[in-house]
Amino acid sequence: MTAPVEPPGPPLVVVFNLGAGHDQADEVCRTLQAGCDQAGRSLHLLQVQDPRQLGAIARRAVAQAQPLGAVVVAAGGDGTVNTVAQATLGSGCAFGVVPLGTFNYFSRTHGIPADPQAALQVLLAGHRQPAQVGLVGERVFLVNASLGLYPQLLEDREAWKRQFGRSRLVALGAGLATLLHGHRSLRLRVESQGQERELRTPTLFVGNNALQLEQLGFPEARAVDAGCLAAIALRPVGRLAMLGLLWRGAFGRLGEADEVIHIATRQLTVRARPPPGCLALAPHQGGHRRRGDMDAVAADVPRGTANAGPAAPVSAGPRAPSGRMTLLLQVSDTHFGTERPAVVEALVRLALALGPEVLLLSGDITQRATRAQFAAAQAFVRRLQVPHCLAVPGNHDIPLWHLPLRLLRPYARYRAAFGQELEPSLETDDLLLLALNTTRWWRHKDGQLSAAQVAGVARRLAAARPGQRRVVMVHQPLVVTRPEDETNRLRGHDAALQAWGAAGVDLIVGGHIHLPFVQALPAGGWAVQAGTAVSRRVRPDAGNSVNLIRIGAGLAARAVVERWDHDPVQAAFVQRARHVLD
Repeated sequence: MTAPVEPPGPPLVVVFNLGAGHDQADEVCRTLQAGCDQAGRSLHLLQVQDPRQLGAIARRAVAQAQPLGAVVVAAGGDGTVNTVAQATLGSGCAFGVVPLGTFNYFSRTHGIPADPQAALQVLLAGHRQPAQVGLVGERVFLVNASLGLYPQLLEDREAWKRQFGRSRLVALGAGLATLLHGHRSLRLRVESQGQERELRTPTLFVGNNALQLEQLGFPEARAVDAGCLAAIALRPVGRLAMLGLLWRGAFGRLGEADEVIHIATRQLTVRARPPPGCLALAPHQGGHRRRGDMDAVAADVPRGTANAGPAAPVSAGPRAPSGRMTLLLQVSDTHFGTERPAVVEALVRLALALGPEVLLLSGDITQRATRAQFAAAQAFVRRLQVPHCLAVPGNHDIPLWHLPLRLLRPYARYRAAFGQELEPSLETDDLLLLALNTTRWWRHKDGQLSAAQVAGVARRLAAARPGQRRVVMVHQPLVVTRPEDETNRLRGHDAALQAWGAAGVDLIVGGHIHLPFVQALPAGGWAVQAGTAVSRRVRPDAGNSVNLIRIGAGLAARAVVERWDHDPVQAAFVQRARHVLD
């Protein structure tokens, strides 16, 4: 008797915007086709040559997908995603994304990888999660909707990109040019939560993406996670003041400006007289601008959702049957102030279930080193109930804009939360753990190791007792795996790698770049990098994750490192990788 053959999953109907800025469109198409062929899945590819036809082609894709029970996929930037989502919503079809744009806020928020091949694997896995949509009348917006100056900025940005190419630097240049050309004010009547007010502003922005709002420095990012929208308006200001606001936004401080009004709301009604010219529902693509008033609401939609999350989890490895072993939980770059509450809860459950003996906090514990953020981090650590906690400050744990505090007492708030010692250590029968402070108050984000730090750690490593595993914890990495991260390496990394390798270091653990990996070091030992544990500040191709490190006499290997990733579908951390380090 033969085993039944499992039928393949539903077909994919992909709307591919060739104008989305991806410089290897043909290669991406081949990648999608090859991946579907290998998985035995049907692929229907609809290419968009003219952005003005995007809406019509998206509607045709939905009509083609419905009788097939297919997944409608948007391949492009946030504007493309918004247009295809508009056509898909209410159709009964599932909705997926292959991100190909510049910012990709929607896909990053939902943990969809930036690499097309990896994004396709997410689609093929078929996990679903709900996505909040904003509505202006019957128009959908996934990232933002706006009136006035901001839509003009988007239009100018697209013109610049067509001329100079697509990059964040070009986007910034376009924004500067738009602001220097001047702008006029709108007269708006705004109603929210039963209150009405007259407002004079150059632009009104309604945000529906927590990541974008967090990057701009608005506390309403948390409210968006809770199902609200964020309404933001600027008071009338001159050109120089507007450039100052642009500067604040670039450094994540726009929400602190007195010239900015911002509230969280579930519904917002806006009437403009005279009409403001245009309404942008998302990062601009052809066919998504119209005149008129705004009546924006937030809605949670379980159908027409974004596929996200990797394939089935890998089961956790068993504990050693005999001998003493120590379990270390490495948690890095929590960035409290930008934490995802659901991920925090999942990590607490993981820690309580596994019972690690040592907690390693490898820096960037807070986002802006405020008292409230340190208090939240303290409460989080207490909930983990780990007997020993060793922490080091990251560059984000030094106040950035409070200059007197940064100059005179840069670690005052950190020490109030995690103790006076900036370079703690822990020694047991099977472990020598040395933590180093690699931050410097005069450096914005770069880390540094002094000659004294390198030599002092080398001496202690060389003096370790037989049987002790020698572990060093820093914040910024000593090695990287990608060229774009090269500038993030610690100053003094070569000297440290040589000296510590000669002294017998086993592991060097760190964070900072939000990219988990394990790599052998040329002079001996292993680098163990952690991703961001609970923050929404994830890289496009690396979600929230932590490391579990097993060491001790019960292991034949030097150490076992397990990477545990947060799976939003299961609302839990699950083991995704296991490295046995000999």
